[in-house]
Amino acid sequence: MPSRTAVVEELMERFAQIPREAVLKEDLLRGGLAFDESALSGTEDGDVKPKSYFIFSFDHRTLPELGATALKRPPEEIVLTGGPYELRRTVVSVRVNPQSPYRVRAGEDGAPSTRRHSCPASTGSSH
Repeated sequence: MPSRTAVVEELMERFAQIPREAVLKEDLLRGGLAFDESALSGTEDGDVKPKSYFIFSFDHRTLPELGATALKRPPEEIVLTGGPYELRRTVVSVRVNPQSPYRVRAGEDGAPSTRRHSCPASTGSSH
């Protein structure tokens, strides 16, 4: 079975008329994001707008199942730019999934960075 990276890259190639950003965004929305503690603000004074929870959520787990991740304030959305796919600025709503192959960690400069297996893409707050 091909890796998720191979599947996404094959879709980008097969449907070259579709922007790469749309293919990757769809995969992120479908599969969600896993957050390393280093990428979470943990306070209301963080640099990003924290995720809001109202009547329902698109997260892949319930709030009790997310536990500390939900309490440490994952962002409402992330912005992808550059990386190996040379992405144009793309805003993606966050769907938290601790089992996702997409991992968000703080980079060397302290800013969040996203990796899927070994493919990095820069991230930033859309606010």
